Amino acid sequence: MQTRAMFNRSVFHPFRSRALHRRAARALVLASILPGAIITPAWAADASRGQSPKEVRDLITEQVRQRVAHLPGNPVIEVDANDVSRHPACDALRVASLANTQLRSRLSVRVDCEGPSRWAAYIPVRLAVNGSYVSTARVVQAGERLGPGQLTLQQGDLIGLPDDTVFRLQDAVGHTAAVRLRAGQPVRAGSLRPPGMITHGQKVRVIVNGSGFVASSEGEALGSAAPGETLRVRTPSGQIISGVVTPEGTVEISM
Repeated sequence: MQTRAMFNRSVFHPFRSRALHRRAARALVLASILPGAIITPAWAADASRGQSPKEVRDLITEQVRQRVAHLPGNPVIEVDANDVSRHPACDALRVASLANTQLRSRLSVRVDCEGPSRWAAYIPVRLAVNGSYVSTARVVQAGERLGPGQLTLQQGDLIGLPDDTVFRLQDAVGHTAAVRLRAGQPVRAGSLRPPGMITHGQKVRVIVNGSGFVASSEGEALGSAAPGETLRVRTPSGQIISGVVTPEGTVEISM
């Protein structure tokens, strides 16, 4: 009876599955071949493995590439993710968005694991984008029209430059400097006025086109406007009129 009871407990014990018996049998065979060996089940090794640094590195690299995609240069991205191996392996990794992150040569990017074990880590990233940008070849005075002789393409790291830096010469040539520009200074779109741009207080030429006649006069701009936009002008007599700015920088009124 005792033997039968022990046999029944062995058969119906909830942890005595066929798979477990097969694993135990294989372990016994291995132990007979390698006496003294410590047998660690495969499922125990999987549960204890650490997070792959390469997986984290690849995710962050792609996120950073998207963030610098607007810069016309070659990105160099170094992600030091080795320390994540001390965390349990993660099935649901999430990298924090970099959309509103100011670009710098050194970043700290947050990575969150949402399961099965929850953890977070800050990963150091070194970043550079090698390319060219427009800079001044000499001092440019406010109001001076920019030509190829005043500008040059400078090679360097684009990270850290102002957001409105000009990267192509054709986007600056023909514009007028709105402020004084130092020699070697990166050219910014905000410091330029497009061709024909009129600013507040500027003396402008007003041309009136009527039926069978053309008249011209001078006036003072009461605002700022680019070619194609409407501008209010005060004439020498004090009259205020409105006209359209032309590409030549005059104000045209059609009667």
